Amino acid sequence: MKNEVKWHGMNWITQRKRIAIYLRDGLACVYCGASLESEQMSIDHIRPRSKGGSNSATNLVTACLKCNRCRGDRHIDLWLDIVAQYRNYDVTATELRKHIRNCTRRVLPTNEAKIVLANRIEAKQEQIENK
Repeated sequence: MKNEVKWHGMNWITQRKRIAIYLRDGLACVYCGASLESEQMSIDHIRPRSKGGSNSATNLVTACLKCNRCRGDRHIDLWLDIVAQYRNYDVTATELRKHIRNCTRRVLPTNEAKIVLANRIEAKQEQIENK
């Protein structure tokens, strides 16, 4: 019998991999372009887990919470058509597909993510010491 893993919240992906994906994708939603400064980001599966998608970096992209929740498990092609219409055609679904393909083909910047994570941990420790 196969061991089943249940994924809850943010625990299905390591912090380092999550940060590396955010960095790889330019700290912005690959769908609407919202930046990390203006929106809370999440990780979206290009091919949803519910439809057999994996947790490999090539199947994961940065998405703002709004886009991720609105997409649900819609097929990526349908979702990109919806996003292009929502953005009033300032970008086409084809251009979005190309952007996503380019993002997922980049090497994950894991060393940079490790540095970011170490800096976050150090900053939290300093906050605790200064209380």
